[in-house]
Amino acid sequence: MDDNKKNKDRQRNFFVTVIIITLIMIVALTLSLTSLYYFTRQNRPSNTKLDTEYIVRTVSEKMGYDNLSKISGKDIYKYYEINENDIDDSCMYISTRNDNFTEITCFRLTSPEKEESLRKAIDCYTKEKISTIRKINDKSVDVSTYTGISVQYPYVFVVFAPDTSAAITSFESVITKKK
Repeated sequence: MDDNKKNKDRQRNFFVTVIIITLIMIVALTLSLTSLYYFTRQNRPSNTKLDTEYIVRTVSEKMGYDNLSKISGKDIYKYYEINENDIDDSCMYISTRNDNFTEITCFRLTSPEKEESLRKAIDCYTKEKISTIRKINDKSVDVSTYTGISVQYPYVFVVFAPDTSAAITSFESVITKKK
């Protein structure tokens, strides 16, 4: 009977050990996931609306765009003929190099009805920009592929770059993470 009691004690100790290890793993996993959530949220704005500067800066960093200069909010109106009531936030970065046409702009619409008016201003600016690039660029590059626009209400993203589709994908990933 002494062996039988030792076996029962071993089995009980084994089950207690398994339960304790399982509890430790659950606590560790919970703490790890909580920490991961906290640290990923810490790098993002806390409000529900993302700042357009945050969006443009993040896309620029993800794409590795160098030599970009920020255009102040009031000076964006010198580039785009926008009704001030159509947007409540905007940010624009342009290349500081003459041989590089990279430009990133993000607008935040005040309402869905304002999108058409903003689109017209973007189309007008885009045509002028493409015309200028064609005049300056002596290479046989299809500059029409340099232009990309993405609308993820309330944000409208405009990019001039050789890799517009990648920049738009980057923009959309920034917006998607917000939700």
